[in-house]
Amino acid sequence: RGVPYISIAVFTIITIGLIIVNGFSTSLHLLELIASLYNFGAIVAYIYASISLVKLSANRQEKLLGILATVACIFMLTLLVLLHPEGRILALLWFLVGLTIYFLADQTVHK
Repeated sequence: RGVPYISIAVFTIITIGLIIVNGFSTSLHLLELIASLYNFGAIVAYIYASISLVKLSANRQEKLLGILATVACIFMLTLLVLLHPEGRILALLWFLVGLTIYFLADQTVHK
Protein backbone atom coordinates (compact mmCIF):
# COMPACT_ATOMS: atom_id res chain seq x y z
CA ARG A 1 0.00 0.00 0.00
CA GLY A 2 2.93 2.35 0.42
CA VAL A 3 3.75 5.15 2.83
CA PRO A 4 0.80 7.16 4.24
CA TYR A 5 2.08 10.55 3.00
CA ILE A 6 -1.22 12.37 3.47
CA SER A 7 -1.67 11.15 7.04
CA ILE A 8 1.89 12.07 7.96
CA ALA A 9 1.51 15.54 6.43
CA VAL A 10 -1.85 16.22 8.11
CA PHE A 11 -0.70 15.18 11.59
CA THR A 12 2.57 17.08 11.16
CA ILE A 13 0.67 20.26 10.29
CA ILE A 14 -1.71 19.76 13.23
CA THR A 15 1.21 19.19 15.59
CA ILE A 16 3.13 22.23 14.37
CA GLY A 17 -0.01 24.32 14.82
CA LEU A 18 -0.51 23.05 18.35
CA ILE A 19 3.14 23.69 19.22
CA ILE A 20 2.87 27.25 17.90
CA VAL A 21 -0.31 27.82 19.94
CA ASN A 22 1.47 26.36 22.98
CA GLY A 23 4.36 28.77 22.40
CA PHE A 24 2.05 31.70 23.12
CA SER A 25 0.75 30.22 26.36
CA THR A 26 2.51 30.02 29.69
CA SER A 27 1.64 26.37 30.25
CA LEU A 28 3.47 23.29 29.01
CA HIS A 29 0.29 21.24 29.33
CA LEU A 30 -0.44 21.18 25.59
CA LEU A 31 3.11 20.14 24.73
CA GLU A 32 2.91 17.30 27.27
CA LEU A 33 -0.38 16.21 25.72
CA ILE A 34 1.14 16.15 22.23
CA ALA A 35 4.06 14.12 23.56
CA SER A 36 1.61 11.65 25.13
CA LEU A 37 -0.22 11.23 21.84
CA TYR A 38 2.96 10.59 19.91
CA ASN A 39 4.14 8.17 22.58
CA PHE A 40 0.83 6.33 22.27
CA GLY A 41 1.20 6.13 18.50
CA ALA A 42 4.79 4.93 18.71
CA ILE A 43 3.97 2.23 21.24
CA VAL A 44 1.05 0.98 19.14
CA ALA A 45 3.36 0.86 16.10
CA TYR A 46 5.93 -1.14 18.10
CA ILE A 47 3.21 -3.54 19.22
CA TYR A 48 2.18 -4.12 15.60
CA ALA A 49 5.81 -4.64 14.58
CA SER A 50 6.39 -7.09 17.45
CA ILE A 51 3.27 -9.08 16.60
CA SER A 52 4.39 -9.17 12.97
CA LEU A 53 7.76 -10.51 14.08
CA VAL A 54 6.03 -13.35 15.92
CA LYS A 55 3.81 -14.15 12.96
CA LEU A 56 6.46 -13.91 10.24
CA SER A 57 9.49 -15.39 12.02
CA ALA A 58 10.72 -18.77 10.96
CA ASN A 59 12.83 -19.63 13.98
CA ARG A 60 11.80 -20.00 17.59
CA GLN A 61 14.28 -17.48 19.03
CA GLU A 62 12.91 -14.64 16.89
CA LYS A 63 9.34 -15.57 17.84
CA LEU A 64 10.28 -15.44 21.52
CA LEU A 65 11.87 -12.02 21.01
CA GLY A 66 8.67 -10.82 19.35
CA ILE A 67 6.55 -12.13 22.21
CA LEU A 68 8.78 -10.45 24.82
CA ALA A 69 8.73 -7.18 22.87
CA THR A 70 4.94 -7.32 22.57
CA VAL A 71 4.53 -7.90 26.31
CA ALA A 72 6.93 -5.03 27.10
CA CYS A 73 5.09 -2.67 24.73
CA ILE A 74 1.71 -3.58 26.18
CA PHE A 75 3.12 -2.87 29.66
CA MET A 76 4.37 0.55 28.48
CA LEU A 77 1.04 1.28 26.82
CA THR A 78 -0.75 0.42 30.06
CA LEU A 79 1.49 2.82 31.99
CA LEU A 80 0.90 5.55 29.43
CA VAL A 81 -2.87 5.11 29.62
CA LEU A 82 -2.89 5.04 33.44
CA LEU A 83 -0.59 8.03 33.93
CA HIS A 84 -2.07 10.42 31.35
CA PRO A 85 -5.86 10.78 31.69
CA GLU A 86 -6.26 13.43 28.97
CA GLY A 87 -3.92 11.58 26.66
CA ARG A 88 -5.96 8.43 27.20
CA ILE A 89 -9.11 10.03 25.82
CA LEU A 90 -7.40 11.78 22.91
CA ALA A 91 -5.35 8.70 22.05
CA LEU A 92 -8.50 6.61 21.90
CA LEU A 93 -10.14 9.21 19.65
CA TRP A 94 -7.01 9.34 17.48
CA PHE A 95 -7.03 5.55 17.19
CA LEU A 96 -10.74 5.47 16.27
CA VAL A 97 -10.31 8.22 13.66
CA GLY A 98 -7.37 6.30 12.20
CA LEU A 99 -9.40 3.09 12.01
CA THR A 100 -12.29 4.94 10.39
CA ILE A 101 -10.01 6.49 7.77
CA TYR A 102 -8.38 3.12 7.14
CA PHE A 103 -11.68 1.33 6.56
CA LEU A 104 -13.08 4.14 4.42
CA ALA A 105 -9.93 4.16 2.28
CA ASP A 106 -10.04 0.36 2.06
CA GLN A 107 -13.62 0.47 0.78
CA THR A 108 -12.75 2.98 -1.94
CA VAL A 109 -9.76 0.90 -3.08
CA HIS A 110 -11.78 -2.32 -3.35
CA LYS A 111 -14.71 -0.84 -5.31
